[in-house]
Amino acid sequence: MATEGRPALAACPNSWALAGLIVATFTISSSFGLILPIAPQLVRAAEGQSAAVAMHAGGLTAVYMLAVALFAPMWGRLSDRHGRRVIIVVGLAGFALSMAAFGFVRTLPQLYLERSASGLFAAAIAPVAAAFVADAAPSGQWRASRMAWLNMASIAGFVLGPSLSVWTSASGRPSIGLAGAAFGPFAAAAAVALISASWIWLTMRRPHGAPALVAEPTARDGALTNVLLTLTFAAAAIVGVFEVSVSLRSGRLAGASQGEIAAMFAVCSLVMFVTQAVLFSPLVRAESTWRYLAPGFGLLSAGLLLASSVAGFAPEMTAVSVVAASAGAVSPTLAYWLSAHAGTRQGAQLGRQTAAASLGQAAGAAAGGWLLAWLGGGAPFLWSAGLAAASAVVALLIAPRLGALSTASTRPKPTPM
Repeated sequence: MATEGRPALAACPNSWALAGLIVATFTISSSFGLILPIAPQLVRAAEGQSAAVAMHAGGLTAVYMLAVALFAPMWGRLSDRHGRRVIIVVGLAGFALSMAAFGFVRTLPQLYLERSASGLFAAAIAPVAAAFVADAAPSGQWRASRMAWLNMASIAGFVLGPSLSVWTSASGRPSIGLAGAAFGPFAAAAAVALISASWIWLTMRRPHGAPALVAEPTARDGALTNVLLTLTFAAAAIVGVFEVSVSLRSGRLAGASQGEIAAMFAVCSLVMFVTQAVLFSPLVRAESTWRYLAPGFGLLSAGLLLASSVAGFAPEMTAVSVVAASAGAVSPTLAYWLSAHAGTRQGAQLGRQTAAASLGQAAGAAAGGWLLAWLGGGAPFLWSAGLAAASAVVALLIAPRLGALSTASTRPKPTPM
């Protein structure tokens, strides 16, 4: 029988199930980057030497992210009703089929359809995996650290995806699928997704009863949830603006080489990875992370202001590191508090969080290109700095309520046998 403050052992996933979730998250994230290095080649193979290659290359990314944003809430709600394991397995199996279907793609509409289907099924993984971790968490610290592991797996996949694409394209068989385009990256993603699905099906145990840590939201708290989702959208939009602006501004205006730009993004991802590893480690109490939201957005604003005024590889790298550290602290903290606030509706809430982040990143990427084209090199950073500063003020205003929620979240309910 479970005692109060200590959930039943069956509520905790074993290490093999958690490892399966990490592999699945890495697979989905890396597959997003698989298409980036070869997107122009795919468009040319489908459309010939079209003048709209850049537009379609961006469009393929956009439809993927839009599909994730549209369907993540649906998958989350379904997982609340029917269990996490079945939704994750269906998502991975469907994702594997969408990757394998690339071998039959011949036209540009089919390519868009393939990316849409991939996004549809990929949307099931991140929010439902995080929801399972939240369901099974024996403590707030455990939940925070394991959710951070999933986030770090996603960052690692995003960084390594393009490199894996180049490597598997070079070692794969050409002229499968679109003419001249290697099928290797997509076949590898499909294989790993199927292995992950089997792994999770065999190892994941459904937690019994309600989540061990619940802080059921009240009617008043609905407004707080919407504020957290808005901040999630804002943080993702800022990152989207920054990524596009750094790439275009550094290359076109500052004359940075492709290698230097790649190094900036590698350092950005590494700093985010390390920041999350430290922030959600035993060194920091999970229930106190709400205190870092307002300072995190403030530091983000300062980093963007610095980015708007510097030139040269070393100063830009410094600005990138500041922005990455602050964004790496803000985004997972918002996800953690949305989860802590979700009660038994973890899937639905984390699905909404995934949707907000995806829409924010897509909007930010589009806004970054537009601001750079029409208002000049510093404009994207200045506008983003203003948005980050406003977000810091909002985070400061909601801090008292998050502090009260942190007290409630440390009082776990007994888990029924």
